Amino acid sequence: MQYPPSSKIWPNRRSGTLCGLLLFVQLSPGLFAQPTPQAEVPMHLGFSSAMFVGINMTDARNSIKALTASIAREVAIKADPDPLIYENVDEAESLLRGHQITAVSMRTSEYWLLRRNIAFNRFLVTARKGNPTSAYLVLAREGSAITKLADLRDKRVLVYTSPSMCLAIPWLDVELAKESLPTTSVFFGGLVDFPKPAKVVLPVFFGQADACLITRYAYDTIIELNPQVGRQLRIVATSPDYVATLFGFRADLSPAFTEKAVRAFVALRYSVFGRQTLAIFQTEEIAEFSADTFGPSLALFDEHARLCPEANAALIASLHGPRPLP
Repeated sequence: MQYPPSSKIWPNRRSGTLCGLLLFVQLSPGLFAQPTPQAEVPMHLGFSSAMFVGINMTDARNSIKALTASIAREVAIKADPDPLIYENVDEAESLLRGHQITAVSMRTSEYWLLRRNIAFNRFLVTARKGNPTSAYLVLAREGSAITKLADLRDKRVLVYTSPSMCLAIPWLDVELAKESLPTTSVFFGGLVDFPKPAKVVLPVFFGQADACLITRYAYDTIIELNPQVGRQLRIVATSPDYVATLFGFRADLSPAFTEKAVRAFVALRYSVFGRQTLAIFQTEEIAEFSADTFGPSLALFDEHARLCPEANAALIASLHGPRPLP
């Protein structure tokens, strides 16, 4: 199983995409660590390809183009509306260092690596009622013998794939390590990915799978529409709250330029067009948060590296992507 790259019933997927989209715009302004700010340059957004899991790429590109063009008009800044989509952190770093993108939308796992070589100074995150975080749940059927993580040895676990899930497997690895158990790739009998929450939760509900791993928000949405599901499922484990995706601006951009862009994204909720755009991505608002907001998420990856070195090395390799042949 690869590490997860965050509809009417399943809003979490698109919410994670928007969060990444917004975060990418902010990363562009402050992306490079250079002592002297640059003159204003056209806003050009970059996005991790992992932000578009289960999303039609043509629709995503068109939405980003419309959003970028609208923001450029609103705050009178130059902009290249065509997004650059990168495949791994090495490509993202190259684009940032080459000043080809001004802000980037990414998973926190990618930021964990990129921040070591690239400086960002302003950040945007999608939020619900002012809360940018999400938690993960391990669910099993009520009445089953599964009451704790240790009971899942050799069991089949379904995993919701979404940008918002990028910390889920590292969190589980760490929890298992604390109980002196193997990491997820060895401990479970199988991990099966699905891009829709229903495909993850309902097989457990019907007794067709042993357990599932999903975001609390996606699960709460399901049981709000189908209360019976909630009555028949048991929460086996719950993670802390984490920020899974973000949008960051390069630190070497003009402060005035970055301020304009940030204000325009935050103000989306106040205009008809803005609310329509937010609705497309199934989120309520885009808000600015300080780098401290990502502290627990970054600390998890650090702990993962310390307690689960082999699994962490595999995670890092997946973030860097395949190496070119010699």
